[in-house]
Amino acid sequence: MDSVLKPLPLVAALLVLALAGAALLLAPRGPQITLTDAVLSPMGEGLMLTLKIDSPDGPDRLLAVSSDEATQVMVMGAPFAGGLPIPAGGTPSLSADGAHGMLMGVDDAGEGRLVPVTLTFQQAGEVSTRARISADDSPPSSVANLSKGTRRTST
Repeated sequence: MDSVLKPLPLVAALLVLALAGAALLLAPRGPQITLTDAVLSPMGEGLMLTLKIDSPDGPDRLLAVSSDEATQVMVMGAPFAGGLPIPAGGTPSLSADGAHGMLMGVDDAGEGRLVPVTLTFQQAGEVSTRARISADDSPPSSVANLSKGTRRTST
């Protein structure tokens, strides 16, 4: 009888681990957001961040942009109080003629270099990508033109 009871704690531990794993897999998650076409282009004393934001799962709101390699990061070109709305099913963008990020104080701004950037969303949380530095100072035009204004965020 004792030999049957000895594996019981091991079986119980494996069952608890399996249930915990299943709970993690089935737990509700926030919207999934994908960032594409991230480019940093020289503008004034900094680098302008443009990129596309794909939010197929539902609407969200962009709350902040940051980069460990910049001394200051700002969102410019649109009112930012309360964040920028990101519609569901669309592909809005940070663009030269609308809302865009500005990274100041990037030490090595050599063409072709990849710079890590993180966008923080209300529902999806932090989404990171790498933006390639372009020598071209005229980034692609926008996919979605957002209204004018300026709001600064810090890293």
